[in-house]
Formats: sequence, structure tokens, C-alpha cells
Amino acid sequence: DNAIKNIVSDFKEKSYSRLLLVIPTGGGKTLTAIRSVDQMISEGLVDKKNKCLWITHRKALKKQTKDVISDKKWIKKFNFNKNLDSLLDVQMILAGQKIIVNDVEKKYKYIIIDECHHSKASSYKQFFKREDLGVLGLTATPTRLDKKELDFDKITYQTTFKKLIRKGVIIEPN
Repeated sequence: DNAIKNIVSDFKEKSYSRLLLVIPTGGGKTLTAIRSVDQMISEGLVDKKNKCLWITHRKALKKQTKDVISDKKWIKKFNFNKNLDSLLDVQMILAGQKIIVNDVEKKYKYIIIDECHHSKASSYKQFFKREDLGVLGLTATPTRLDKKELDFDKITYQTTFKKLIRKGVIIEPN
């Protein structure tokens, strides 16, 4: 809930922010980001003229995201907006690049980049060129082994593996 509050608040303050959501693997980055978009729909930040594009580099992650959006359990538990599926466009990198390049009417206002520690790759440059786009990067690893800095303004929310174990979100391994 705090992560969602921070994300929505940061985009309200500056819609073209470059934000990082840092949660360990298995900690709920996908659901948190989807719930954030749902909240942004409720607050009028995302609508037909200001859509959100979700970018991923793996088919399995695309499927996972689409599955969460359409999962009846999550829809019921969080009362997802009926327009969530149409306002949150989940695409692979190449399809997303074409969408942004051809978005002359600027229908897209926000981009979510899954596994954003890969965002220094040249295939992601197109998403950072448009200065009017808000970007939310999702990662468990905000630092890269090659020491290249990610193009984000700030971490909007971060938690640790130990905190998630204490909350019962992740089971402590033996």
C-alpha cells in the first residue's frame, strides 16, 4: 500500500518522473505496479487519452503480467477498474518501441519497464527519449554489475527480503 501511495503521489507531483520500484524477487512488483496503475485510473491520471504501456523483454513476464491483470481473484480482492485491461497495454520491447515512435497523438503518458536493470541496453533508449513520459522501472536489482547508472530520478519505494519475510510475503528459505 505504501509503494502504491508513493508511486501515485510521485506521478501526481511530476507526471514525467523517472521512478524505480525496488522489491526483491517474489515480493510482488508486478501486482504492486498493476495496483498503482489501477489507482491512477481511479484518480484520473490514466485514461483513454493518457494510457500506460508496460514493457517486458520476456514472453513469460508478458504472460505473467496479463495473467495478473485478468485474474478474477485479484480483480475481486482489489476491485480493479473495468478499464484496466484496455488502459494498460502490455508489450514486448520491439512492439513497445513501435507504439511509442508512432504515438503522434501522445496517447501514452506512462511506461512501466519490467526488469528495468536492463534499461541501459540500446533497445530501451526510445522509451527515455520522450521527455513527457512518466517511467516506472521495476527491479529487484537496481545496481548493475557493469556499474552503468540507470536513467531514473529516484527510488519511489524500496523494501528488503528480510522485511518481506517478516510480513509473510516471502517464505524464508531453509
